[in-house]
Amino acid sequence: MNGEPLNLPRGSVRAALTILLVGAAIASMFLPIVDDQAQGFVLASAALAVQSYFNKRDKQEEQDGPQLPAPHVNEE
Repeated sequence: MNGEPLNLPRGSVRAALTILLVGAAIASMFLPIVDDQAQGFVLASAALAVQSYFNKRDKQEEQDGPQLPAPHVNEE
């Protein structure tokens, strides 16, 4: 067990939740049942989620260091 949520790669849960929130924000722009005030709240929440995602990802990369290239396999 690698200690990550749901045994998924690091950051994938955060990425999935961000994509879900952005999708809800885009859907709220096209649904006539959502009033303007609620639509503004959803769009602002999506913007904050995207900002938070990229800030956290940059900090995690600084902490972990650069990603290692895939190992080369000699098939001779």
